[in-house]
Amino acid sequence: MIEKETTKYEPVIPQKISVDLANILFENRDEDGKLKVKNIRKVYNTLLDANYEPFLIIDASSRYLMNDEQDYEELIKKKIVHQAPAGRKADPFYLKLAKAFKSKFLTNDLCKEYYEEYGKEWIIENRKTFMFIDGELILE
Repeated sequence: MIEKETTKYEPVIPQKISVDLANILFENRDEDGKLKVKNIRKVYNTLLDANYEPFLIIDASSRYLMNDEQDYEELIKKKIVHQAPAGRKADPFYLKLAKAFKSKFLTNDLCKEYYEEYGKEWIIENRKTFMFIDGELILE
């Protein structure tokens, strides 16, 4: 008797990634210089498709730069976007999250001002970068 070969699939667990959202949004603004809320969804979905669990972190003051404030507020309510406290930069928050999760972070910022606190090697090893090409987000 021939036994049927079975394939056992292990579920792929998404890897956490913290995101410097303003850094990404400033790369691809609308014709009025406003930050495109649709790019937040693009970032989120691109990362989900790449098997990441994204934590999008942004400065609170960025809410006034969005091209669709109502849609942006919805993303905050749904906890897709997390705002740093008013008057605080988002950088320490996405870096602390990455360190706590032992994960990568997404930014084009070199983060040199954080080399001493987090270690130059750690930042270089865990930093992922991106480009917008023809409106599409391309991850490193």
